[in-house]
Amino acid sequence: MATIPPLSLLADCCSSMRELKQVHALMVVSGRILSDNYAASRILSFAALHPSGDFAHAFALFSHTPHPNSFMWNTIIRALADTPTPSSALGIYSQMHRLGVPPGKHTFPFVLKASANLRSLPTSTQIHSHVLKHGLHSDLYIVNGLMRSYTSCGLIAAARNLFDELPKRNVIVWTTMVCGYAQNSCSSEAISLFDEMMHAGVEPCDATLASVLSACARVKYGIEPKLEHYGCMVDLLGRSGRLAEAEELVKGMKWRADVVVLGALLTACKNHRNVEIAERVVKEILKLEPRNHGVYVVLSNIYAESRRWGDVLRLRRVMKQGGLKKIPGSSYVIDNGDNHCDRMLRCQSSD
Repeated sequence: MATIPPLSLLADCCSSMRELKQVHALMVVSGRILSDNYAASRILSFAALHPSGDFAHAFALFSHTPHPNSFMWNTIIRALADTPTPSSALGIYSQMHRLGVPPGKHTFPFVLKASANLRSLPTSTQIHSHVLKHGLHSDLYIVNGLMRSYTSCGLIAAARNLFDELPKRNVIVWTTMVCGYAQNSCSSEAISLFDEMMHAGVEPCDATLASVLSACARVKYGIEPKLEHYGCMVDLLGRSGRLAEAEELVKGMKWRADVVVLGALLTACKNHRNVEIAERVVKEILKLEPRNHGVYVVLSNIYAESRRWGDVLRLRRVMKQGGLKKIPGSSYVIDNGDNHCDRMLRCQSSD
């Protein structure tokens, strides 16, 4: 196993540009700057990517390195890809290509991010040809970058072809395709693909949710989101603690929320100990199903977890007066079904 040079350790320990520049100066004085590529790479990475870094310093180091390694090339491209001038990243990639430095699987995702930000179809197709030439067309992250690049240019069909050809898909590529449809005003396709995603057992993330909400907002196209879509959105908002937003989403539904949607919100209230919203949700559930007594048990548990013992006793008196009983071990059950929404199994009342 190779021994990491001490200067590399010093570079890794830096927490500010001031410290980093001292290590850099030490490398220059000792003559190690030209021979210790590992330490130089660490300095370059911090200066180019760290929030308190200095890109000008990073680029100067890169420019004065006779033979930058692939990590250095990738770092500079990565740093430039998200700037207001993504063409600069593509310029570095072109320089890399001219010098015969082979791009790797870590190069193309950053190049494709720059291409997507630039929204240049000729650039996207050219990079795609380079990906094919280097035999990296099956790499999931590179394919995802190609999809983003094509959807940003409005070429949805090309992105969908790449998506359909993937033997395996993770949440990232599903989300990229859903986002691509939503961003190009293909609302029906976005909602339809989201539906496929749920039935495939892939749990959506916040970005997926935002895209579907965007698609659902385009009601003028005659597209109607289903109750299960709302249930999944409420579930996702609830898991991230955004209960007020979840409640507003329920209130803004075209149809009256059913027990599944309200149950997802009540579960989130229990997980985050939000008594106020839980009380309102329980009232709505009881309006729909007056004999759904499991909600009393859940509300009682929320009161107990919030140490509101007076409310616990009050609710127990209400249950007792109503002749309700808790079914041992099955009063309130959460079942994560195909739609990833919390579903409530009804609690029985005493006869």
